[in-house]
Amino acid sequence: MEVEPTILLPGSFNPIHKGHLSIAENVLRAMPEATLWFVVSPQNPLKSPSELAAERHRLQMARIAVGSPLRERMAVCGVEFTLPKPSLTLRTLDVLQAKYPSRRVALLVGTDIVGEFGRWYRSGEILDRFEVLVYPRGTEPDSVSDERFT
Repeated sequence: MEVEPTILLPGSFNPIHKGHLSIAENVLRAMPEATLWFVVSPQNPLKSPSELAAERHRLQMARIAVGSPLRERMAVCGVEFTLPKPSLTLRTLDVLQAKYPSRRVALLVGTDIVGEFGRWYRSGEILDRFEVLVYPRGTEPDSVSDERFT
């Protein structure tokens, strides 16, 4: 069985914007064998619900933004809408890996997350069990790093 690399870009996407799409396009240029899924989080445990647009609206906006035929290696994943709230990345990774055993799921996060990654639920287990890719925030990424958090 051939393993298909699938990069997961999680977020609230409040709203999704050109920066998110640009990051995805650059990652896919650097990794031509991969697909990238925007994983829309209905409720990030580190954000207040009052600062977010309605969860279904954010999911629909992401689907509209990614729906272009030019973005055929991108998709929007609403799996977290079927899971208990708040959204926990480890739970999402486990569910997707079990549902899609022919895919090798990897997590894509920005450098802005590095400082708060330790606050994520069982972050050490995420690092032990899954590939975590880091992209630079605030600039256009030329490449994607697979550096590990410490």
